[in-house]
Amino acid sequence: RPEIMGGEVVPYVDPVNGSTNYTGTSPFKVPYSNDGPAKEIAQVTWQANDYDIVVLMNGNYTGPQNTDPYIFLEIDFKSLYVVSAYGPENCKIGLEDTVTLNNRSYYDEVLTLFSGITFTLHTMHSNPRPYVRIANGSNVNFRNCVFTDFYSQTPFAILDISQASPIFKNCTFKNNHTLRLINASNASVKIENSVFTENENGPQDNGYELAIINANFQTNLILKNCPFTRSHFITSAML
Repeated sequence: RPEIMGGEVVPYVDPVNGSTNYTGTSPFKVPYSNDGPAKEIAQVTWQANDYDIVVLMNGNYTGPQNTDPYIFLEIDFKSLYVVSAYGPENCKIGLEDTVTLNNRSYYDEVLTLFSGITFTLHTMHSNPRPYVRIANGSNVNFRNCVFTDFYSQTPFAILDISQASPIFKNCTFKNNHTLRLINASNASVKIENSVFTENENGPQDNGYELAIINANFQTNLILKNCPFTRSHFITSAML
């Protein structure tokens, strides 16, 4: 996969300074042309080629043109590399509906990858379901991402992983209030150099086992250098 600064033309998205009339071919508006950052993620994903890099500038990405489930399916189907320009502190995707990643790439160098992005809750679900579903053999990678401020009082986890093999590296899971943070079933999940902090279950367990990570016996769970700090769960469930 080409490096971000490797001379390749990549689409840029800027929710603050971008425009729906810009092509997305430049991080800045080019005078006397339509070259400039797109305003919404959907503007660039539909025209992106397989394995392209999509660069997100600082800002809050909300609404259907940024978080519709079909956008994430297209990102995954094309094995795009979605990366923030300046890190997760000021690049936030506010989820409103369940997004699904279910495409398996057979080439390690062209995996679907999210890097340097904060994923958070924008609008709570009206019906109980997970916020991110990883399934069908998907080997999506998350690097230097933050999952924070999710809230759920249903048995569905924030991250539901089934028959998939995602990798999380240098990620942070913090300030989430849920019965289960990660649920893994018949999966292979690798979490490295990641921090779990200030996560809590809700005020009642509704008869469901509480867990930061809940994994069944058919799941291969690898945790490497992952501290759990200041997290409070009423019962002692798996992890």
